Parts: sequence; structure tokens; C-alpha cells
Amino acid sequence: MSKSYSIRWLAVAVSAAMLLVAAAACGGETVEVPGETVVVEKEVIKEVQVPGETVIVEKEVVKTVEVEKEVVKEVEAERLVTNVWGEVVDRPQYGGTIPLSIVGLPEHFDSWYGGWLDFWSPYVLDELGTIDFSLPRDEYDTTAGYYDINYMTGELAESWEIAPDVSYFTFKIRENVNWQNKAPMNGRQLNAHDVAHHFQRIWGLGEFAADGGSPHLWGLPNVPAASADATGDFEFKVGLSTPGLDHLGTVLGILTPSDVQPPEVIEEFGDMRNWEVVVGTGPYSISDFVPGASLEFERNPDYWKTDPRYPDHNFQIPYADKIEMRNIPDLAPRVAALRTGKTVMQGGQYLTVDQVESLKRSNPELTVVPLVGTSKTDGSFDVSIEPWDDKNVRIAMQKALNLVEINFTYYNGVANPVPMGFAPLVAKGYFVPYEEWPDDLKWQYEYDAEEAERLLDEAGYPRGGDGTRFSAQWDMYPPWGSDVDLAQLLTGYWQAIGVDISLNVVADGAEIGRRRSDKTYDGLSHCGCRHKNANPLASLPGRFKGTPSNYTGITDEDFNALIERAWAATDFDTMLELAREADMYFIREHWAMMLPIVPQTMLVQPWLKDYTGQEGGGDEAWASVMMWTWVDQERKDKMGH
Repeated sequence: MSKSYSIRWLAVAVSAAMLLVAAAACGGETVEVPGETVVVEKEVIKEVQVPGETVIVEKEVVKTVEVEKEVVKEVEAERLVTNVWGEVVDRPQYGGTIPLSIVGLPEHFDSWYGGWLDFWSPYVLDELGTIDFSLPRDEYDTTAGYYDINYMTGELAESWEIAPDVSYFTFKIRENVNWQNKAPMNGRQLNAHDVAHHFQRIWGLGEFAADGGSPHLWGLPNVPAASADATGDFEFKVGLSTPGLDHLGTVLGILTPSDVQPPEVIEEFGDMRNWEVVVGTGPYSISDFVPGASLEFERNPDYWKTDPRYPDHNFQIPYADKIEMRNIPDLAPRVAALRTGKTVMQGGQYLTVDQVESLKRSNPELTVVPLVGTSKTDGSFDVSIEPWDDKNVRIAMQKALNLVEINFTYYNGVANPVPMGFAPLVAKGYFVPYEEWPDDLKWQYEYDAEEAERLLDEAGYPRGGDGTRFSAQWDMYPPWGSDVDLAQLLTGYWQAIGVDISLNVVADGAEIGRRRSDKTYDGLSHCGCRHKNANPLASLPGRFKGTPSNYTGITDEDFNALIERAWAATDFDTMLELAREADMYFIREHWAMMLPIVPQTMLVQPWLKDYTGQEGGGDEAWASVMMWTWVDQERKDKMGH
């Protein structure tokens, strides 16, 4: 027994000595270990007699231990950084590819011709201003997708000044910005003459006066621009025929395509519709485009901007080498792509509460990012078409809906059923809270099926022999956020008051527009108009101002005049007062349904870093989101993505 014990003890002692690096017999040594210094001494404690040999057994005695963590600290310092909010986070990494799904791709690449540009243009082209994503989070909620001049910072415009009478804006153009190194721009420096060329073309000024300006844009044509000139190599001035403070935000880029285009490209090719001639000053360039299928970008190594979220570092953005967009209009394959790691995120306006919960259960590894809520299913009424031309009918459609019941039965109580207008709750000062509404207006939004029936009787729509008052189709397009299941629930409430509403799920968004403009629909269509997460004076007029509005077909001269007054306000307080009045006008007229405001969620692959809900749930492919994120390639590889 004693022999066996001695041999086992001896083996342990030898192993320990090997791990510490063997020392000379009866001597001492200093063992260097990263981060600490250990002094080891040995002494003979006995001799063990084993048949045929004598074994000297030594005891290792640690005399002193000096712990120094400098090496560890250096490693940690390289891996972690502190952001502008005082948080210690992972240091951004460069490289990798961000794969995205997208609902629809551009048909061209020239903002003069209009179109939905947010999905691609900020990747390639810069605007004069942008949202400042380094603001204090208690001051600006980046998850709302809300724009306000007070939260803007300079992009191509380093700074700006407003004339005392608000008759012109002067912009100091940034001097350290170069066009991408691609013909015909060849990496030359941007200047104020480039900026003037772009805005003159958009507005039909200067050498473009004969063209009349773009008739296709949203926002910029509303600016009463009398001039747009370079008053120096790096100074640009916009003169207004009618002064107005709100126009500053439009010129800077609030919900408008004010991304500056390259003059040599326009001069050589006539326009920039062809993706192969696109050149910008932005963080990426277009590397491939397959119409209707995919759009790819590669990093601009010479981009001028650094990340303002890390003021103690000089991190050039963007971080990812490539952005890959795949056009996946249908929800099921988009969700499947997220589950399997083929795409990086999904959610926002595209997923219902139940779908989010299902994904959280099936893919618990996904990062859950809560966003400010909105309503995307609420339809709009074309008031030039019967029966929606009668306001009492529109009120009746609203009063037939039990918002509290819908919240608890359909949304499990997580939505907000309190009536509100167009402006989001984060847009302080732009709306009147529900508790301050007059009683007669609150009454219009209170559930009362009997009152709804009385209003329809008075409007001249009695029940027929089959109990039906009238029938209509509701045009819907799910890729824009319309929840067909919710809509089916709503039709039951309307059926109870004798209104037969059937759903017409159209094939594509363009069909919705055609049916509106041709008046070949029943006057009830997609809107997504309540609690819109954007600047109210930019997007509310875009849906309801016009003769008629190109979005809803509504013509209301009083509302048009009110918006014109708001745009012409020369001080912020007056502009806010008129914005509140415009929002109340929209609320009173019932141009769109009021449905519960639904909390939104973005589900994100854990290897996409620094996504904190920027831009809200508008769409995950917006460049103002992706240019701030980076890929944890090690984690991505471990997950097999």
C-alpha cells in the first residue's frame, strides 16, 4: 500500500513541476506568467527508497507572489471601448458582409425621377444634413424613426445659417469630402458648385430653368426656391420666394431625396438612372444590380465620416465590407431567411406581435430590439368616392371599432388603444394629447355600435333586406405592413353595423397607386397614417395635401392652406402651433382609421453589432441603419452563418 501511494504522489509532484517549468534541484527560479510574476523555491524533505533506486522528493514552496495585471488590462483595452453614452462596449470590427432582405428594389437610380430611394441612395450619396445618432438617448429616441430639425447635424453641410427674415439659408460645405474614385468623378473634391448643380436641376433653376424641375419628388418641390447658388467654393445659398423655417429641414434631407448627385455624370450621360454610372460621396458604391432580384454595395475606403458615437476614437465608417440586398416580397421566405442566418434582421412593420413571439421561441439566439410602435394597417378613405364623402359614415366606421377589446383579444394587451392623430408620441409639441381633446371630438372615437348605426341611418344608408347597408373593397398590400388577419377581425365589427367590407390583397404596391389614380377602387386603401414615425410637417402633407393628394386622392383646400401657412412660419413656436392645428384637422376629418398603436420589435442576428433600433421599424435595409453596424465575424462563423 505504501509503495503504491508513494508512486502516485510522485507522479503528481512531477506533473506539477512540469507545468511550472522545472527548476534546478534544491534551487529556486522565477516563473514568468502573462500578467503575474511567481517566485518558486524548492527544498528536499525526504528520500524515498524504491527497490533498485533512490528518489529525491522535493517540496515546492511559493515564497512570493506579485500580481500584475497590466498585460490583461492592455488586452481588455484593445477589445473594449467607451461610447458617447458612457457604456463600455465591444470595439467595432471592420470587414464582413451584411445580408438583408428587402421588399422591392429601385427601378432607377436618379432622384430627379422620384421613386422610393431610402433603401439605396444614402449608401452611395450624401445629403446636406442627417440625424445625429450620438444625441443623449433621453433627448432623442433613435427607435422612433422620427425626424426633427432640432436633431439634425451636418453631413455635406458642415453648418448653416438662417437669414433674420428666413428668406434664405446659407450652408458651409464640408471641405474634406471627395467623390468616389470612379469615372468621370475620379475622386475629386466635392465643392459648393456641385451642390448648386444638383439643387438647380431638382428645382429647375439656373441652367435647368427650361426643364421646369422634377415633377416626381416628395418634399423638395414644395420648397419655394427662388435661387440655389454657390456663393463661394464651399458656400451654398438657397433663396426662398416665400420665407419658411420648415423648408430648412427639407433642404437638409428630412424625408426628401436631397442627396447630392455628381454633375459630370449628369453632363455626360444626361441622367443617373443606370446603376453602372452612379457615383457618390457616400459610404458605399454599387457593385452589382439585378433588376427585381438583388442589389449589392461595396465599402468606400475613402469615405470622410468617422463614428460620432466613439468620440475618443477615430473610427472611420462604414465597418462592413459589403451590403447584400435580396428582394424577398413575401413574408414566409423572409422569416425563413432570418431563421437560417441567410439575412441579418427582420421585424418592425413587417412582423405581427404573434409572429415576433413565434420567432423568439424558435430562435432564442436572436437579439430582441424593442422599437417605438406605430400602426400600419389603418386604411384611408378617398372622400371623393361614395359613401366616404360623408363624414358621418367615416365617423361611424370608427365608432364601430372597440379599440380596447381589439387590444386585449388580438394584441394580448400590449398595444396602445388611446386615440391619436398622425404625429408620433415622440414628436413633442407637434400634437395635442388625447386628454386635451374637446369632448365632442373624443366622442367621435369612442366605441358605440348603436351610435354608429344611427349615423349611418342619418347619412342615408339604411339596412337592406339582407341587413346590409353598403359593400366595399379594402385594398391591402402586406409588404407595406398591412395585417390581413387584423383586417379580417375589423370586418366583423363593421358587419355588425351592416357594412360589408371585403379585402382585396393586391399583387404589388404599384397596383395600389394605379387603382388610386385611376379611381378604379372603392375608395378604401392602404395608408399606415396614424402615429406615423416621421416629421409630421413632412409626411402628413405628403399623404393628404394636394389637388388631389397623389397618395390618398383627397382634396381639401382648407387643409392645403393650413399646411402652406405652417410651411411659411418663420419661427419655431408658430410652426409648432400650426403643426398641431394640422394634426387636429386630420383627426377631425377622419381621413384614416384609428387602430391600436402596436409596439414593434426587430429581431437581429447576434453577430450584427451596434444595432440599437436606429430609424425604428421603417425598414431594416435603410442605409442610415446599416452604415453604423458591424459584423462579429468570429461569432458568425461559429453559428455557421
